[in-house]
Amino acid sequence: MFEALASLGIAVEINPVPQEVAAAVSFDRDYAHCSYDPHYANRFWRILVSSAKVLQRFRARFTGKCSPVHFFWGSFDLACTRFSGRLAPAP
Repeated sequence: MFEALASLGIAVEINPVPQEVAAAVSFDRDYAHCSYDPHYANRFWRILVSSAKVLQRFRARFTGKCSPVHFFWGSFDLACTRFSGRLAPAP
């Protein structure tokens, strides 16, 4: 992938250290969290897809500006933001 991008004149640099966790270990050096169970990975994916469908349906009748459904891997949050156009209250 890097070679293909470089052939197009695109220089890419990836920071392999997680940003959302304390005492982060670089992904390429983390051997403590390297287990993989395809059954549970697929199950988790199906849960995310089902949850995204619920958020998309919840958004369906809203006529204002709305973000797509987002997944934040650091906190495992699914989010869909709706914007009414009104100013937010001051903090």
